[in-house]
Amino acid sequence: METLYHGSSALFNQFDMSHTLEGAGNIKFGYGIYLSTEFSSAALYARKACHDVSLVPYIYTVEVPELTEGHYIHIRKQVDAEIIIRAEKILGKSIPQKEIQDGKHFRKWLAKELTGKKKVDIIGEKAASDFLDSIGVIAIVWPHTWRNPQSPLDRVICNEKNVRIIRIETVDYNSRGKALPESKRLIKEL
Repeated sequence: METLYHGSSALFNQFDMSHTLEGAGNIKFGYGIYLSTEFSSAALYARKACHDVSLVPYIYTVEVPELTEGHYIHIRKQVDAEIIIRAEKILGKSIPQKEIQDGKHFRKWLAKELTGKKKVDIIGEKAASDFLDSIGVIAIVWPHTWRNPQSPLDRVICNEKNVRIIRIETVDYNSRGKALPESKRLIKEL
C-alpha cells in the first residue's frame, strides 16, 4: 500500500464517487478521486475548496494499492500492452495506434468511444473511468512536479473501494495561503 493525500472542505469517513465534482469541479486528468503525494498540495486544494469562510479545510491521509504494471495509465506515456489487450477484448475492436501513445489520448478516446459522442464530457469521463476500473486499471497518474518527470506520481483513483482513509487533519495557513505544517491538528484516525 502507498500513502497519499486528499484535500476537501467536506468531512467524511469514506469516499463516495457521487461527490466527485464537488471539490475543484473539474476533471483535468479523469473522473475519480484526486490524490497527491504531498501533504502541502492536498492542503492547498482543501483551502481552495473552502469557498465559504465557515468551511474547514480537511486533509485526508489515505492508503491506496501500489502502482503495478498493467494497472495504471500515465497521461504522458504509452499505455501498457496488457491494458490494451484487456480493453480490446471487452470493446471487441482494435484501438487505433495513435490513441495508445499516451494515457491522456487513450482516456479521451475511451470517453468518446463509450458514449458515441464527438466531444468528451462528464458522462464520457465517468464512462471511461468505469471502463478502466472494469479492466483492472486502478489509477491515472502524472508527475507531481511537471518540471521533474521523475517526481512521485499524483493520481486519480477510478474506484472509491481502492482508497482507505487512515487519518483526517486540518491545518492553519499563512497570509499567502500556504499551509503551516506545524499547525496540523488531528480530527480523526480511522
